[in-house]
Amino acid sequence: MIKYLALLVLLFGTAQADTIILQVESPLNGSTKQGVSVIQGWAVSHEPIELIEYYIDDQEDVRNVLPYGGSRLDVANHFEDEGFPHAGDSGFSTTFYWGLLEVGEHTMTVIAHTETLIREQTVEFEVVAFDEGRWKKEANTTWTRYKPTNQGFILYDLILGKEFYPQVEFKWSNGSQKFEIIGIK
Repeated sequence: MIKYLALLVLLFGTAQADTIILQVESPLNGSTKQGVSVIQGWAVSHEPIELIEYYIDDQEDVRNVLPYGGSRLDVANHFEDEGFPHAGDSGFSTTFYWGLLEVGEHTMTVIAHTETLIREQTVEFEVVAFDEGRWKKEANTTWTRYKPTNQGFILYDLILGKEFYPQVEFKWSNGSQKFEIIGIK
């Protein structure tokens, strides 16, 4: 990451006062997505960033706001000396359930706005069907059914080692950036 930021500084040089630097870190261009993961990145400008939003495919009229202002010390270390006063709070991130999209190729355009400037970055990615095998980390872990929910999923008839659980519900946690068990029946 640090080498990448240094490369950006070399490419952009000392940034002009009318610059927004926008970097989408997830999804990466050419990546494959499934299940739930994050849309994230960062944006800096000499002017305050007022809005970060995105749209998927050609649905420019269906824009979604990305929460902005997350701590990014890595970005601050490289851009505050370049005159970007809020580089340390330049992160944006949200979770997204890729199953809402059809299987296949997609594009996502992220847009950063200041009062006078707009910068866009478009990435291409592929959505694939859920692969149950990716969740089976131990040979003695099985379940009979998987059901997606709004913020996670439910596994039915889960066998973990010698323990049996009829229903285990998982929810995505922004804080830990992983799925956490929220209910066992």
